[in-house]
Amino acid sequence: MNQFVFRAVGQGLFYTGAIANGNFKFVYDCGTENEQKLLNKQIQSYWQENKRDDNQKPVLDFVVVSHLHKDHYSGLGELIKCFEVKKIYLPYLNCFTKDVLRLQLYYDLMLENASETKINTASQKLYRLMEKLCGLDDSYARSEHIGQIEYVQDKQTVRSLDDENRVWQFEFIYNKAENNKIKKLNEKCNEILQGANCTSMKEFLEKNANEVNMIAKAYKQVFGQGSAINNTSILLLHYPLSQRGYLSYDNFDYFDKSGRNDYDRSLCYRCKERRSSDVTTLLTGDITFHRAIAEKMKIETVSVLQVPHHGSKANWKALRKCKIKSKIYLIPFGYGNRYRHPNINVIDDLILNKEEFYCVTQNQGFFYYID
Repeated sequence: MNQFVFRAVGQGLFYTGAIANGNFKFVYDCGTENEQKLLNKQIQSYWQENKRDDNQKPVLDFVVVSHLHKDHYSGLGELIKCFEVKKIYLPYLNCFTKDVLRLQLYYDLMLENASETKINTASQKLYRLMEKLCGLDDSYARSEHIGQIEYVQDKQTVRSLDDENRVWQFEFIYNKAENNKIKKLNEKCNEILQGANCTSMKEFLEKNANEVNMIAKAYKQVFGQGSAINNTSILLLHYPLSQRGYLSYDNFDYFDKSGRNDYDRSLCYRCKERRSSDVTTLLTGDITFHRAIAEKMKIETVSVLQVPHHGSKANWKALRKCKIKSKIYLIPFGYGNRYRHPNINVIDDLILNKEEFYCVTQNQGFFYYID
């Protein structure tokens, strides 16, 4: 049994997958703009589902951070406290700019909300954690928290076997950064280092923990904010290679299921009919689709599709223009969010075209099985 869950975290995304009855597990994004304790509760629930030994962390084969907006990675620190992660996939970059990306994560995750009175102590402790997470120090390459950092460039493929010995394919599709922007970011960061009399990003952080926001500002000046960061999203397409499968699924009320430790086969009696399908899932982050992205996927129809950018009108129009269709659409968003996601025109379009769609909110999740 292969099981996949859009978890109830509000305005954000936390998607988990398990191939071959949990022998291969992965996560795509782990963040929210709602209260962090809501996401932490979901992470703890996920940990409870997977723990087998109190003395050993459960293992995640990989985690994808689709792009650097907090509603897609704010729970990353909590996740790696609970799980051993073999590999993490990040958008971007190369050489020097890898350190910039790591420091951007460090700043956003760890320092932005720290009080001035505690920032030095917090910086020291959290920097050691981020060393382990992001490999700022090569000596931590095999830390207990995480094994390997990989930067997705253009398109990459990973394969695994499910419990029926079908080859399961994961395709990471990426809107590659422009070389001139990478060069510009390098130049800005070199200026910051020279101004601080430092020779490396690690030295800069150790000596100037309170000024790490300079790196974040440089990053955003070059790559932009808002939609510019959205369009760095890594897409994940996953499916069995060898044969079609069967899809069964259900929308569930998180509070009804809060006492359960897993989503087991007994829940299937509530699932929709078990239907034959190519069982392809497309996870989209907050990408705005365009022809080059669609061509990389080489696919026009999927079974389960995460509506990009929480149901934003512009992102939905771009998806429709690329003529990518799905049997089921999932819209993750938080009630009362400041962006008014999902856009009413998106909902109207889905209803008008008689599409099957479900919402994932702080109260409502969605799970599906593929066998």
